[in-house]
Amino acid sequence: MFKDKKVYISRNPLSLSFSQKRIPSCHGRRSRFYLKNSIRTRLMALVLLASVIPSGISVTFSYLYTKQSVTEQSVKQNTKLLTLGEGNLSSYFSGMNQRAMSLYSGINVPSSFYTTLLTAKAPEDLPEGTAAPDTRAVISTQLYNLFLSDQNTFQIHLYVRASRQSNLLLGGLFRRESGKYVPAAVPGGTYRPFLEVTHMDHQYGMKSGFPNLKSGTVPVFTAHFPLYRAPSADVLADLSVDFRLDELEGIARSMYNSGTERLYVLNEQGQALYSSDPDWIGERVTAGWSQLPQDSESGHFSWKKDGFAGIVMYRHIDAPLFKGSIIKLVPYGDLYADARVITRFTTGIGVLFLILGGIVAVVISIGFTRPIKKLIAFTQKVQIGQLDAHVEARARMNLVC
Repeated sequence: MFKDKKVYISRNPLSLSFSQKRIPSCHGRRSRFYLKNSIRTRLMALVLLASVIPSGISVTFSYLYTKQSVTEQSVKQNTKLLTLGEGNLSSYFSGMNQRAMSLYSGINVPSSFYTTLLTAKAPEDLPEGTAAPDTRAVISTQLYNLFLSDQNTFQIHLYVRASRQSNLLLGGLFRRESGKYVPAAVPGGTYRPFLEVTHMDHQYGMKSGFPNLKSGTVPVFTAHFPLYRAPSADVLADLSVDFRLDELEGIARSMYNSGTERLYVLNEQGQALYSSDPDWIGERVTAGWSQLPQDSESGHFSWKKDGFAGIVMYRHIDAPLFKGSIIKLVPYGDLYADARVITRFTTGIGVLFLILGGIVAVVISIGFTRPIKKLIAFTQKVQIGQLDAHVEARARMNLVC
């Protein structure tokens, strides 16, 4: 029966076979598949994902919360700044109004400034053969006292309507001329005290100049006061006081950061009494953010148009001489700067710990999967017939189920 067959007997009884041929190995293909889907790779991915996902969620929520917190804190701080600035401006304007009202103090004194205005007459109304009384000393003295009451006063102009006389005090020099003068137009059509927004100085049509004082070189804002024949509404004279911008700018600068923020002080017509942008001083501001709600004394809203993206904060002013609003623009870039710094700091710490976690994950996975890989390699050798293969056990591993 076995005449034409050769029998090979090996020392290993398990190796007995007839014309035995080696089975092709699939070790290489399985090894490549194993490298792609090994336990070590999955374990490392699991550990890293367990670190990355919570860290990412934590950083995201931390940033959003920080942004909200910073916004609320900024709104509170800027509201306080605008409230304080509004109080300072109202006090400053009220002081101007009170000094102008002091001109009524000599209402019953024959030789007072106010009596001089009451008794002023036009040349054609004087009795024939009589001359108008010389009131130069009385008027110049009163204007000079008013000039010294505020260090920011640049010049004072007084136009007496009855005698059609213009009186101008500039730099300690007094000039008087006769001629018709048209007072500045009053906003709203009612003749009342008001502030004219910032403009370059002029000499109210006076023809006689002042030595070494060139007109149109100094930016000023003007407080206009009608002086009435009390208790009627008849106007005796028009008083105009020009002020330098020093104190106004000082109050405004205390309300904003000139490096990143913008501030505007606008009157009821939208004209800029003060602006952090010099190009808008004295001009009408027409940007959409300047259209403020009138039903609240102060507030804020977000804006992303007209070349600005950020928070618009405002507060209305209702002073004796000035009615308008203070508007402050805080860009998002400046508002969220602290939030970004905090987020970068926390993200940096998170990345550092993530790297450390990755290193630990690699070390642990290698230590955990190395014996398993050796065991798999041993079983593959046995599967292809290498029954003399062996595996070394260097550590004990207990799997508890």
